[in-house]
Amino acid sequence: MKITGGVIKAVSNAEAAIGLCEYSTGSVSITDGKITAIGQGSADGIGGYADVSITGGEIDVSVEGSGVAIGGNGGKSITIQGNAIKSISSKMGTCIGGNNRNGSAKDITILDAELPLLGGEDLLIGNRVSDDRGGNITIRNCRILSTDVVAVEGIQLGNNGNIQIENSEIMLSRAKGIRTGDGGSITIRDSQLVTNGIYMVEEGTTQRKLKRLEITNSTVVTSDVLGSTGKFTSVGEIVIHGSSIRQSEDYGNGYSIVCGEYGSFDRIDIQDSQIDIPDANYGAAIGGGKYTKDPGNSVIRIANSRVSAHTRDRWSTAIGRDIGSSGDGALRIFIENSTVTAKGGWLFADDTDYVPGIGISYKSSLNAYIQVMDSTVESFRHTKRRNMDDSDYVYDDLHTKKLPGIPAENISICGSTVNGTHIDHSLDEYGKCSLCGKYDIGYCYEKGLLTMEGLTDCAYDGSEKKLTGLSHKTGGNETKQLTENTDYTATYSNNVYPYTLNPNDAGFDPEKAPKVTLYGTGNYCGKAEHYFTISGDEQPSYTVKFDTAGGTSISNKTGVRWEQRVLDGVEPPTRTDYEFRGWSCSGKPVFPGTTYADLAGDKNVQSITLTAQWAAAWYPEGEIKIEGEDTVWNGFESDYSARFYNTEQTVTISAAESGGKPVEIGYLITDEDLTKARCTKRDFTPYTEPLKLNTDGQHIVYAKLTNAEGNVTYLRTTGRIVIDTTAPEIVGIEDGKTYYQDDGETITAYPISDVTAIDMNLDSFSVNGKPISISDADKTKSVSFSAYYEESCTYKFIATDKAGNVTEKTVNLYYNDKVVSVTGVSLNESSITLDVGGSKTLTATVAPDNATNKKVRWTSDKETAATVSEDGVVTAVAGGTAVITATTHDGLFTASCTVTVNAPDAPPSITTDTLPDGKVGEAYSQTLIATGTEPITWSISGELPKGLTLKETTGEISGTPTADGTAKFTVKATNSAGSDTKELSITIAKAAPAEHTVRFNANGGGGTMADVTGVSGSYTLPSCGFTEPEGKQFKGWSTSADGSVISGTTYEVSSDTTFYAIWESKEYSIIVTDGKATIGAGSEISKAAQGTTITLTANAAPDGKVFDKWVVESGSATLEDANSETTTFIMPDSEVSVKATYKAIPHTHTYDQEIQKPETLKSAADCTNDAVYFKSCSCGEISTTETFTAAGTQLGHAWASDWSKDTDNHWKECSRCHEKKDEAAHDYGSDNICDTCGYDKTVPHTHNLTLVPAKAPTCTEKGNTAYYTCA
Repeated sequence: MKITGGVIKAVSNAEAAIGLCEYSTGSVSITDGKITAIGQGSADGIGGYADVSITGGEIDVSVEGSGVAIGGNGGKSITIQGNAIKSISSKMGTCIGGNNRNGSAKDITILDAELPLLGGEDLLIGNRVSDDRGGNITIRNCRILSTDVVAVEGIQLGNNGNIQIENSEIMLSRAKGIRTGDGGSITIRDSQLVTNGIYMVEEGTTQRKLKRLEITNSTVVTSDVLGSTGKFTSVGEIVIHGSSIRQSEDYGNGYSIVCGEYGSFDRIDIQDSQIDIPDANYGAAIGGGKYTKDPGNSVIRIANSRVSAHTRDRWSTAIGRDIGSSGDGALRIFIENSTVTAKGGWLFADDTDYVPGIGISYKSSLNAYIQVMDSTVESFRHTKRRNMDDSDYVYDDLHTKKLPGIPAENISICGSTVNGTHIDHSLDEYGKCSLCGKYDIGYCYEKGLLTMEGLTDCAYDGSEKKLTGLSHKTGGNETKQLTENTDYTATYSNNVYPYTLNPNDAGFDPEKAPKVTLYGTGNYCGKAEHYFTISGDEQPSYTVKFDTAGGTSISNKTGVRWEQRVLDGVEPPTRTDYEFRGWSCSGKPVFPGTTYADLAGDKNVQSITLTAQWAAAWYPEGEIKIEGEDTVWNGFESDYSARFYNTEQTVTISAAESGGKPVEIGYLITDEDLTKARCTKRDFTPYTEPLKLNTDGQHIVYAKLTNAEGNVTYLRTTGRIVIDTTAPEIVGIEDGKTYYQDDGETITAYPISDVTAIDMNLDSFSVNGKPISISDADKTKSVSFSAYYEESCTYKFIATDKAGNVTEKTVNLYYNDKVVSVTGVSLNESSITLDVGGSKTLTATVAPDNATNKKVRWTSDKETAATVSEDGVVTAVAGGTAVITATTHDGLFTASCTVTVNAPDAPPSITTDTLPDGKVGEAYSQTLIATGTEPITWSISGELPKGLTLKETTGEISGTPTADGTAKFTVKATNSAGSDTKELSITIAKAAPAEHTVRFNANGGGGTMADVTGVSGSYTLPSCGFTEPEGKQFKGWSTSADGSVISGTTYEVSSDTTFYAIWESKEYSIIVTDGKATIGAGSEISKAAQGTTITLTANAAPDGKVFDKWVVESGSATLEDANSETTTFIMPDSEVSVKATYKAIPHTHTYDQEIQKPETLKSAADCTNDAVYFKSCSCGEISTTETFTAAGTQLGHAWASDWSKDTDNHWKECSRCHEKKDEAAHDYGSDNICDTCGYDKTVPHTHNLTLVPAKAPTCTEKGNTAYYTCA
């Protein structure tokens, strides 16, 4: 099926809207046309059982059911090239690929495409993991941006599948990642990715293995694993070269570069890369393999890289093998020419065993080897057993070679600084280290022991120049030929185009010079840099301009070669409230590997402009509230807390405008604890009015806020809102009932048994005011009480739930059949007074006198003043008042007596021995303490620190100190019984200077400078660490982007401060011989910035000479007028040398010679005028202005002898000037002829024509055509 044009709309609810059905073979090819394909139910959009090729047209495809938008079944291929796809979505199926009903797409190729948003709830590109057909996904020169948070799978293939992504920009949001199955491989080159991991998918319970993961010259932002994840998942190779990998800040739970649990890895190779792993949440950050038995041999190599690895798993190292790994295999960790920070796990029970930053984890038994060469390494362990915090890390023992589980002889450190301890190489004359046994390639280069082939006498031919051989002199007559990737690795820069300056030459630029960097490996270590030259004509260069569309500015990139990548060395711009989405050039996407040639197309195009693409990054903000409460929920945090209510609650949701536009609010009420990802799959109801929660049960309120840009924020109540209008049940008794046991016949041992309070939210259960313990398990169940038969009394049961609902029941319990109930109780005293230590017995009288149960319980409401025994004996403890109460067992009747305890006056005794120090400007409060009879008053002799005062009635010293120093004074406590004094002091320290953060802004420059924290007062301004903008040089620092430069080398920091780099045009030397250079009429200068208009003024000419011209001796200056003594030029971006030249004073002409010769003739003589000549100088020079007239040279008229005539007159005419004389009218006689000039005015003959007919020729006569003749 071929579609080459037209307008087509196809809708199908079976097989495919456009394509082939089952059991068919063939293909669908679309090269042009406006195509709309809609699949319904299980139908696909375009494809079905056909190979699909899309290279042109405008295509909109959507699937409303479970079908595939483009692709389908039967192991067919899919090819998409160009930007034909305008929209694509599948609600519950795959966007591009297969659906596994009868086989998946075999090969998927997407080239030179900028795909629109891939929409759906399932897979974006590829096949199901369970598919065993293998296949390939190739994505090259593409931009794929998916911000749809619904889809849960990104780019994926099944077992034995290979995914290759080159020179592309791919953004997969939220849960979507790049994944393959068992036996698969993934290659990422020259690309920029945002993804939720790149790994082999979990599937099954047997060992599975990702063959290879390669990331080369790419930038990856990820929120999940690179490698393999899940149980029984292994990795062959993970190769990361020339790449930057960091964790996503927007979502995810941390990433790691690892194999899975019960899995293994063969090799993890990180080279020329920057890796930042701040929060590996499960297992090691680099390595992995929890609980793996016999993992075999594994290698982790980190070379020429900067790595920061931090695990949050208490059992795991940051770099190495995980907990429980064991077997005969060996783990080898090589760190070469790198900077590495590793933070490991916990300290264990004996406070000596710990998990290091680098090595093997807890309970692992492996042969492990660590080699650190020419690197800076910090390896940390934790100092706690639990609750790890970043402040609790200390160095482990890597630097002393005493790591847990690794013998010292298995650890080699050389030429490196480890945990602050430096261990140097010990090199012989040929560069071999006696400690590590390796040759230092840097030393060998510096000492001339290396011979390089292929990088001398290089001439430009358009090809890259690389080493063809490298040898090392290892002894007097010994030379070793080195092998790349065995003895060294090499990286090159600028190794194509001509450059002829050596490092010692003036004007040498290391950023432009061809260079090879050698890194030792194997038996070699260290690094060496070698610059070389390439001869040949300078090649054309071009300019790349950057339109950041409101973002931070980027200077033009000049000197760009035809085949050079336009984005090399270009940092992306930033823009407040926007997310950078890449570059475009005249509508074409620009990728990391895009060259100038790709975009310009024609070598005559001298410059191109890249335009930044932005997406609004502001997200709506709002809050959820319960009316009448202060609590506000404005985030998406989850915990197990609950808020209980026994009445209807009103919930409000609000959102402020986002980007100046209203925000759409939706809500969802459920008892499910949802993640944000699960929220994306739920339907939200539009919020129009406050929500009423009035149904018993647990409720979590979710809000979905959507702004005009389509960005979504989810909110939720942190815990649950519980509506509970039902009071607890108390079962096992009847309220108000009397229970008893007959002495004559035992009914039961426990007349009251298993009295139970039941409530899902039970909070408390008490009997006669005494709480019954409720465990955590009971709080959602019940709690019981049993009474022993010996206890005859009244029981009051109270059950309360967390919502405040209360149930009460009261029963009586007796043990004989002649029960006389208690009706009241009284005491023999209503109040008594005792001295401390005294006692008195109270008597309780129970009524009636013949009551069956006359027992009472005695209690004191303040046992610190007076206690009471079970017999009613009251004992005075200390001064004060207490109420003693007697409560009957039967009926719970009460009677009380107030006890007043008199304590003898005791003099004060000051117990405060010291007072804490304070700080200037910080509030201070401390109360003096003394024993003794109250009230106690306080006084002071001496001086308190300035700003502090003493409150006499309470002894509180308070206030805000205003000056530092130590104040010594005496305090005195006084009461009715005496006084006490004590000498005290308070030291007030100077206020700690406020600590501030200093930040640096490149202000148009390149690169970054780290923030400086803890700054206060005088701060020494650092040297500039930013890259200069084109044509600029650093002038100094300022506190505003366009402010004046700070004078001096320090600055007083009193708040958080940003220093802006101030750039000035780069100045180049001006060398003037026999003259001077100025700017306008200013003073003489010797330097100027590019673009400055320079005025040159020549010196006065020497005697006998005059100014001749200016000569540019060097540089690319173009003079406005080289022949003028005063001229100008525009300063180029290089040194300029100019020279004023002079010549002898020329002869002064005097034009007094009147010489008539052809050379001096100005105008020749004619009939009436003399000839005019230019005068001459005696030197022969002829004037161009001064003239003389040659008298008598006029020629006079030359009249003709014959008459000139016309129809009316005749005359005589001058043959030279054609002047007329003797002009007169014709004079005719008797005929028509003038008698003077002979003019004939006879009327001309009129022809009378006769036709001569045509005649054919004969043997003897000629023939003729027809013609006319006049007689």
